[in-house]
Parts: sequence; C-alpha cells; structure tokens
Amino acid sequence: MAGNAANVQQSRDFLMYQEPYSAANTMPADSAWGTAWGGSWVDVGYTDGGLRFNVAPTFADVHVDQAIDPVLVVPTGRDVRLAGNLAEFTTGNFKIATGQGTISTVAASSGVRGHTDLAFDNTLVLTYLTSGFDVHASGDGESFRPVAWRAQPRGTPQVQFSATTKAMVPFELQCFPDPNNANRILTLRKVIAAL
Repeated sequence: MAGNAANVQQSRDFLMYQEPYSAANTMPADSAWGTAWGGSWVDVGYTDGGLRFNVAPTFADVHVDQAIDPVLVVPTGRDVRLAGNLAEFTTGNFKIATGQGTISTVAASSGVRGHTDLAFDNTLVLTYLTSGFDVHASGDGESFRPVAWRAQPRGTPQVQFSATTKAMVPFELQCFPDPNNANRILTLRKVIAAL
C-alpha cells in the first residue's frame, strides 16, 4: 500500500462548534477550514489539550461446551463520545459542559458594573446538543469534521483555579441516535479540495 501524506492528521488548528439539538441540524457547508459554519453553529472559543472523539462498540462472546472459540458474537452496545477542555472559563462554556442551568445577564452601564449568572436550581434537564470539530488537515489544507448529531453532556466538569495553570472547563458529550434522522449518531466528513 502506498502512503499518502495528505491523509496524515496533525494540527494545532482546530475549532469546536455547537448548537442546540434540532432534527433540522445539518452539516456545515464544505467551506475552507476556519470559515464560520453559519446558521446557529457557535464557535465555543479556545480549547486546550486537543479535542477527542471515540467510538467504542461492545460485544459478548457466546460459548458452548464443545468449542474453545466463541460460536457467536452478539453486539451489546456502543459508546460514542466527544471530549476536550474549553480554555475559556465562561458561564456559557460551563453550561455546555453540564447541560444545566439558566444564563441571565445584566448589562453594565456608565459607572455601574454588570454581571452574567449561570443559575442552577433543583431540577435536572435532559439537554441535547449538536457538536462538531473543524480540524485543519495539515496534509492538504482542507477540513476533517466529526459531527455528533444528538449529544448529551455527561462529564463531571471540575474546575480548578490555580496560580500556575489556567482554569479550564472539561467537557464530555455522549452521543445518542437521532430518532428524527435515521438514527444518525456521528458523521465524519473529510472535505476534498476543489479542482
């Protein structure tokens, strides 16, 4: 097999976008890397430590007394997740990481400070997001885009304030089938350069 350097992915150029889940959410246009995705997609800002996604299917082996090898393999589950660290400590990013709370803002005015609150109350809601990464492929300059269609914040974000490191918001999104779109879970798109 001949190698193709354009398929080697190593880059420090990547962005994370998210939008509220909707059955109408679509892939962004096949635009150049770094072009805003448009629509209701929001760039969440700086990240630190890279962005990750994983697809982990699980299987059970069925054994019988008469064979040392499994006679049947049964799929038992799948765990698809997106994760990383949001390097901008904001109430909006903490809401993305937890999927909980209500944000309210009081604008600053002349001589008066304003504020933004993320308020948690006694309820837990099931929040679903559509999230994607825009990774600049160093080999050909185009984009590699994993998009999770219906993802729920599932991590346990712990923020640490320290004199020697920045406060980051860790996030982990578990992906579920989108019942409104043929049960799509994750789409991996490699943008191909125009001729």
